[in-house]
Amino acid sequence: MRTYNYYAVAGTMLHHVIENYMTVDTSDNKDRMSLENIIYNELSNTIDMLKAEPNNVASNLVIIQTILNGIENISLWMFSVVKLFETQFNEFKIGKDIEYYNGGFEVEIYEPIKGLDINFKGFVDFIFLDKLTNTYYIWDFKVSKKFWDKKKKTDLVKISQTAYYKYFLTQKLLSQNVKDIKVETCYVN
Repeated sequence: MRTYNYYAVAGTMLHHVIENYMTVDTSDNKDRMSLENIIYNELSNTIDMLKAEPNNVASNLVIIQTILNGIENISLWMFSVVKLFETQFNEFKIGKDIEYYNGGFEVEIYEPIKGLDINFKGFVDFIFLDKLTNTYYIWDFKVSKKFWDKKKKTDLVKISQTAYYKYFLTQKLLSQNVKDIKVETCYVN
C-alpha cells in the first residue's frame, strides 16, 4: 500500500514536468509540446493515478481536492520553476558541449555497497557531461513546502543523498577518464 501526501505529489509532478519539457527535441519548435500542455497532462495523469489507487481512497481524495482547488496556483508555480530552470540551464551550457548521461533525467543508480550484501538504489534528477572538460554534473531538485534555510540546506540526511549519487557515479565512471563530477542542488519552494 502506497501512501501519498500533497507535497510529495507536487514534487513528483514538478520532476515529471521538467523532464518532459527539457527532453523534447527542440530542433523543430512546431513539434514541441507547449509547457502548458505538459503541465495539464501531468496534473491529469496524477489525478487519474490517485483515483486508481484503491487502498488510500480518503487521503487521495483530499490530495485531489487540494490539486483541483489550487490548480491555477500549482500550474503557475510549475510553469515559473520550469522556465527558471530552463533559463539557468541555457545560461550554464554557454561555451560547453553538453551531452545527457543515460537520457539525462531520472537516471537510475543501482550499485553494490562494498562489504555488504545490499545495493544502493537511487534516481538522479539530472546528469549531463561537458565533453570539453570531461566533467559530469549532477543537478538534484529539492522541493519543500517551506523555504530552504541554511539549516535545511546543511542537514546531513538531506545532503547525503547527493553525496551518495556522486560516490556511486564516480565508481561507475572511473574507467572513463572522468576529470570531475560536480553536484549542484536546485532548491525549490
